[in-house]
Amino acid sequence: VAPYWFWCDGDLIVFTTADNQTASNLRANPDVAVLVDLGVDFGDLRGALIRGHATLYAAGNAVPSPVRACLDAIDRSHSDELARPEFARYDAWEKRDPVYVEVTPTSATWFDIGRTETGRTGPRSGPILTS
Repeated sequence: VAPYWFWCDGDLIVFTTADNQTASNLRANPDVAVLVDLGVDFGDLRGALIRGHATLYAAGNAVPSPVRACLDAIDRSHSDELARPEFARYDAWEKRDPVYVEVTPTSATWFDIGRTETGRTGPRSGPILTS
């Protein structure tokens, strides 16, 4: 379990990690579960557990354009944080190469505590995630 910045384009989820234990685990077994949650107060808690298949790309190698678009969206959405001195210190400290992870969802279980609702999709028959 690890937190990551991510982007979802409706068909796939993309996140970046260092070449770490997460990347090693996904190379050995590309079956993945991703938990996305939102909200702070109990009544606001909502999210989804998405299961799928991970494909890893090493930095510097060819990255498919849909994955590149998601990576660019991550950078845009976190541009303020990327410009902070704390991130510059982290970036100078982190020596492991980045790994880009593409998750192709196969099913999702969602929840909305405030509305006391849950649901499930799958097997995959169309876009699982919608805005």
